[in-house]
Amino acid sequence: MLWVLERRMRVLAIKMLGGTALIVILFLLSACATIPAHKRPQVRKELLSTSEKVLADIIAEDPAIEAEIDKSVGYFAGDATSAMVVLVGAGGTIGVLYDKQKNERYFLNINALDVGLGISGTEFKLLVLFKTTEAMEKAKEGLWTAGTTAASMSGKHGGMATMEKKGWKAHVLAKSGVSLGAAFTISKVGINEELTDMGVSDVRMPTVGLDKSYQQGEAAPRKWNRILPILGQKVVDKGFDLPLPWGIGLTAADVDQKMDLELLAVGFNGGTQRPIPSAIFYNTNTHTQSVQVKLDAWLFPFLNVFGMVGQVQGDFNMDVDLDGNTILDEIGANCSGARPPRICGLLQDKTVTLPVESEMDAITWGVGAVLAGGYKNWFFSLPMSANWTTPSGAVADGVAYTITPRGGYLFNLGGLGYIAAFGGGNWLQSEFTIDGTYSVADDVNVDYVIEQESRDNWTLLLGFNWDISRHFSWSFEYNGFIGSREAYISSMVFRF
Repeated sequence: MLWVLERRMRVLAIKMLGGTALIVILFLLSACATIPAHKRPQVRKELLSTSEKVLADIIAEDPAIEAEIDKSVGYFAGDATSAMVVLVGAGGTIGVLYDKQKNERYFLNINALDVGLGISGTEFKLLVLFKTTEAMEKAKEGLWTAGTTAASMSGKHGGMATMEKKGWKAHVLAKSGVSLGAAFTISKVGINEELTDMGVSDVRMPTVGLDKSYQQGEAAPRKWNRILPILGQKVVDKGFDLPLPWGIGLTAADVDQKMDLELLAVGFNGGTQRPIPSAIFYNTNTHTQSVQVKLDAWLFPFLNVFGMVGQVQGDFNMDVDLDGNTILDEIGANCSGARPPRICGLLQDKTVTLPVESEMDAITWGVGAVLAGGYKNWFFSLPMSANWTTPSGAVADGVAYTITPRGGYLFNLGGLGYIAAFGGGNWLQSEFTIDGTYSVADDVNVDYVIEQESRDNWTLLLGFNWDISRHFSWSFEYNGFIGSREAYISSMVFRF
């Protein structure tokens, strides 16, 4: 029987840990939960109705609170929930903040994480009265609070509880549930920017005239509350919506292109390397795969700047034909005697093919900027970048410059976000310097340095970008409709 009890205790412990982990995950997810654009008008309507009912119920419970509301500079009202499994709990609400001084209305998130001992699953009505403008503005700007809580409640009527701190006072009216225990509570308060029209775009570029039916409408503050971009408030005042200013992303690319030889310098057996203008090259091909991490910021409303670092791997292949007599002259071989060296039979009056096969595995880094903007569902962007490859293996140096004008149309997918279909061109100027050694015979080594650049600068492209939410996007594009270059590029970006 003892082993049965031990087994049941282990199962119970696993379930408790699973429940605790689930609560933590739900808390983290709730902080960045997305409300689809097409659902926002209905959600606002429901929250406004709920806040009025919360206000009425709390006043009915304690009529003296009505006088406190009259004296306040603003107040928050909403339904809230809380749950705790032994050690960890979480709770939260989305409610309405009324700024009585400015006659403005905000939708506010409050998310709480509890660490303590107890068990609970409760629903309650929350009313927060702001006694000072400073306290209310801090709530709008976003803040963290911390403190201890203790509760003992069961059934549908847990009574009224009051908590007061500098600048604000909270009234909590329990609706239903069970609560027993004590905990240390950390709360995050901030404006819900999907329900409150703060000028934040649902797509990752600045737009004007995009579907306005989902925006807040009356009493909308339209106040850009971030440091970047510079002049952000001015363009928001003109009706533009701006993307979240910071982004971090991962980009993967697979590129296959033909290269042209710009310079071939050859030396023999460690001697001085000299240019060989008469060399013939063919079968030139470069195939690379790269992965880069990119950090970007909207410096100005229509100018995004970024830096990136990553790794590139690939193969450089080229066949170069050299004149055998030139090699003999360079190494000083005398082929006119009665018994010429064996190397004369290998090279005299012949062509030597130098098969250049080099591999690269190097670190890359780069910088760039994007000019972008949109009107209604149409948009245009112009990314420009410079990317350098650090010396590695046979690759002595490498640099690539790109300019990629794109234009397209945004399609509203409702609850699935927006998808942008685009087309355009890609101008690429890439240069690589490769060195190596090739053995022509046992006693003849050819040391070479090759400078090559991309054969065709321009190609055409098609692609799409899926803005799953204002935080997450995924894009894919294909380059290669003209010219000798073919590329597949994909990226995932998180904006904040």
